Amino acid sequence: MKGLWFNIVFMAVLFSDIVFAQQAVFFSQYPMVGNLHSATMSGNNINNGPEAFAGRRLQSIGIPLAGESNFVTFNYTNKPNRSYKVWHNYSFVIFNDKTGAFKKEKYYAGYNIHFFAKKRTIIALGLLAGVQNIAFERNIIDRGDPIYTRTAQSYFFIYPDIIPSFRITRKGFFADIAVHRLSINKHKQGKSQIGSAKYQPPFLVTTVGKKFKLNDNWVCVSNLMIVLNSSALPFAEMSLLTYYNKRFGAGISLKNVYSAGAIFQVRALKNLTMGLSYNYALNKMRTYAPSTLEFVIGISPYIKEHAKDLIKHDVNRCPSFVH
Repeated sequence: MKGLWFNIVFMAVLFSDIVFAQQAVFFSQYPMVGNLHSATMSGNNINNGPEAFAGRRLQSIGIPLAGESNFVTFNYTNKPNRSYKVWHNYSFVIFNDKTGAFKKEKYYAGYNIHFFAKKRTIIALGLLAGVQNIAFERNIIDRGDPIYTRTAQSYFFIYPDIIPSFRITRKGFFADIAVHRLSINKHKQGKSQIGSAKYQPPFLVTTVGKKFKLNDNWVCVSNLMIVLNSSALPFAEMSLLTYYNKRFGAGISLKNVYSAGAIFQVRALKNLTMGLSYNYALNKMRTYAPSTLEFVIGISPYIKEHAKDLIKHDVNRCPSFVH
């Protein structure tokens, strides 16, 4: 009986990419960026100040009209003048994605509050709120096709798009939960409806991470993201990275069981952080277009997962993870 349940779960994870892949895009280096999928993933270090990141992802390189994704994010942590038990973070996210005949844009403004629930436990509550635009890429249609003249050029809005989130950080461990796509609007373009009359259902993004300090120079960080959707099978991504002397990071990632990759991150200058990710398809896609590339660059005080340890409320040693 146990073997039967294992096979059911294994097959569900294996084929979930077929159902869920086109509904959302997740960068492998999401822990580096922070607020790309959840407001409470940023601002965890009270000393951060301003941070800015930009990234680009090319999926299944070699296939025409394959997925292309880009983002720009900014967040600012407001450090209080006196009490360091509560602090605030403000953010802005721009995301665009093009897959096949459809293109999508997202614009969010974000806010989160962090506070000490206990001596070494930090709670964060946050919200990303904005709009999504979706359009059909009319340029790929032959001008002689009747559908060309019946396709609107402008975007149509899905408004509002709200992503509430919650995070707990304690002793080198964190757990973050965000609810995406809390939209009540139907998909329409001009006077015509696209797809079902029902709005797209929300989905839950849960992220957990654990930091293991090997010695004064080496730190190992594991991350797991699980995406749950009432209309699709689960999606999971795991990563394991090792950081050296706050300057270099390298590791591996696994998306369900259909894609494996390598990640390399480096801090080139005082505040400049760069990351490169390469994913290789393990399913039948490896025959046609096995490669997916991802590049991220940002202005940040440090590589997040290798901050100094926290000693009480000493803000000069406040990390993303709490020891």
